[in-house]
Amino acid sequence: MNEIIEAEFKEVMPERLTVIAAEIQLLSQTVFNGIIEIGRRFAEAKRICPRGQWGSWVTDVTGYKQSMAENYIKVFNEYGGGQINIGGDFSNSQSFANLGITKLLELTTIPAEEREAFVKEHDVENITVRQLQEELRLEKKKNDNAAVQLRKYADAAERSQDNISKLRTEAEMYQEQINRLEGEIKQIEERTKRDAEREFQSDMERFRAESEAAAKEEMQAELDKLKKAAKDKQKRIKDLEEQKQRLAAKLESEKKRADNATKETYREVSIKNELREKLEASDERNKELAAEIEKLKRSALTSGASEDLVRISVKFQTVQNEVQELMELIESVDGAEKYHNAVVATIRDLLE
Repeated sequence: MNEIIEAEFKEVMPERLTVIAAEIQLLSQTVFNGIIEIGRRFAEAKRICPRGQWGSWVTDVTGYKQSMAENYIKVFNEYGGGQINIGGDFSNSQSFANLGITKLLELTTIPAEEREAFVKEHDVENITVRQLQEELRLEKKKNDNAAVQLRKYADAAERSQDNISKLRTEAEMYQEQINRLEGEIKQIEERTKRDAEREFQSDMERFRAESEAAAKEEMQAELDKLKKAAKDKQKRIKDLEEQKQRLAAKLESEKKRADNATKETYREVSIKNELREKLEASDERNKELAAEIEKLKRSALTSGASEDLVRISVKFQTVQNEVQELMELIESVDGAEKYHNAVVATIRDLLE
């Protein structure tokens, strides 16, 4: 029957699990080291067993209950270095060589670093599991009592330290009072000494005081003189600063006026250039008008008109055209408005 079950698991399980199961069967014949090695293999099998099939594999293939397999894994972790623990690896220790898994599990209730000494002290190999449980209970109670006693000692030490701190504080306060009283005594002694000296040197002290007062007055007068000189210097500096600011403002104003004059000159030059260009264009137009006038003159002579009337007509036409062009030129140039009034006034004067 086991062969059939084993064959079924081979179809779904890693091949290593089959090897592990065989090794567990062989190791079941040994004691401590065998228990550790069984736990090592159960731990490996649990790690590689497909999810959800660990319990059934333990029961059907190895013949162990799952809880027992977990106990073996725990012994491996606690005694065989299967995980990091305080006690380390006990696999080579002779103290546990002949202990069964039940006793090994019971010993895990105490710290790992205390187990080997406990086994030697209580001859765990030759007592029953029940006796071992009782010894462990007594050990725990002893440890608990020791812990309580240790706590009492710690509390007492803490109270002692508080008392020491309190006494040290009081001692410091007394020392401060002693220092203060000694200081007062020293001051009284020094004052007494000064009074005695003053009785013998009162005249000298008075002379010194008068000399110091006179020197102080002279020094104060010199100080007042220096203060006044410094104040005068500050006032002079202030006056010079104000004068400097006024000169700077005047310089800026002159600079702006020069800039404006330069701009105005440039503007008049531009106007003159523009007028010159327009007058040159007017000369060209006058030449054209002269040709037309000559043509009209010949036509008038041909038609029998008076030569003087023709000349007047031509001259009038010429003057009219030149005045018209001059007005247009004045209106087209910015800043030339003053020439408009001058032309009008000149024409009026000629007519009168």
